[in-house]
Amino acid sequence: MIQKVFEIVARMMGVPADAVNIESSPETLANWDSLRHIKLLLSVEESFGIRFSDDDLVSIKNVRDLLARIEARK
Repeated sequence: MIQKVFEIVARMMGVPADAVNIESSPETLANWDSLRHIKLLLSVEESFGIRFSDDDLVSIKNVRDLLARIEARK
């Protein structure tokens, strides 16, 4: 699951997959803006067959948070 999330983040942020790690965030990936954040979460929802809550949308601040929310929704 972690590798799949890294690949989705890389694709959505326009960076190589090896540039993504558990601590990746808007502070570490220059392309991670609010629009790409929403597109990232939509892509993750589709890929994993889950739905994030409105609270999730604002509380996910990095890849670690994203992975935790995916686990909580499975």
